[in-house]
Amino acid sequence: MKVEIESATTGDKTRYYDGEARAFYVSEIKNAKAEGRTITGLYPYDDRKVEENNDDRAVVTYCEDRSKASAKDIKTGKVRTTKPSREDFIRNTATLRKTEHGTWLVQSFRGKASARECQPRADVGYSQ
Repeated sequence: MKVEIESATTGDKTRYYDGEARAFYVSEIKNAKAEGRTITGLYPYDDRKVEENNDDRAVVTYCEDRSKASAKDIKTGKVRTTKPSREDFIRNTATLRKTEHGTWLVQSFRGKASARECQPRADVGYSQ
């Protein structure tokens, strides 16, 4: 089954993914479409660090903030909001490989929810 995972606003989302990461991404998009949902809002990424780098392989870590994103019903446009929590802050680790054309592809990634190093300042007031 072919799964369309590009649009006028997002482009081809598999262009920079390969292997395990691509399979995961395609599966997630397929499931979301089957359930009639998409996402809306913001997914800011910050605190990017190259942990390992050689000629054709790199490992990068970064923080993801899902507190400003929500699920959205495709047909009705209704947005399902949730109360932001500590679980919305994820520390991701991505392993990339460089192709013979010089393009870096994400091969795999792992996320750790409620990551202490990605939490906002204490005065923001998110629940535990």
